[in-house]
Amino acid sequence: MLAELGIPVLAVLWFEVNAGVLVLCAAGFVLHELTVYADLAWSATRRNISPLEQMVHSLQEMLPLVGLALLAVVHWGQVLALTGIGTGPADYVPRPKAVRSPAPTLRPPWPAALWWLRSIWRS
Repeated sequence: MLAELGIPVLAVLWFEVNAGVLVLCAAGFVLHELTVYADLAWSATRRNISPLEQMVHSLQEMLPLVGLALLAVVHWGQVLALTGIGTGPADYVPRPKAVRSPAPTLRPPWPAALWWLRSIWRS
């Protein structure tokens, strides 16, 4: 699940947001939802899922959707071009950002990555 949303987040950080980045973000969201569904279908038959856990997971599911919606609002012209009702063509070419993000936002989140690898190793 980390890669399903990590790749779109890195694309938003490193590239100008256009139709290609929006499609990548939407694909990451759909893939994430399919993974959540498969994970819940498997887990629900094996253990109790408490109401608190359900609430936390519902929040985790909505955060990527809200992020995608905010990107769509800010880049509405590309959304219209994607749907075919815009005045211009959809731009799918990846272009590096003209104004780069500060260096700390571009570094990989090593503590989180190490924690994730440790949890995989232990399971």
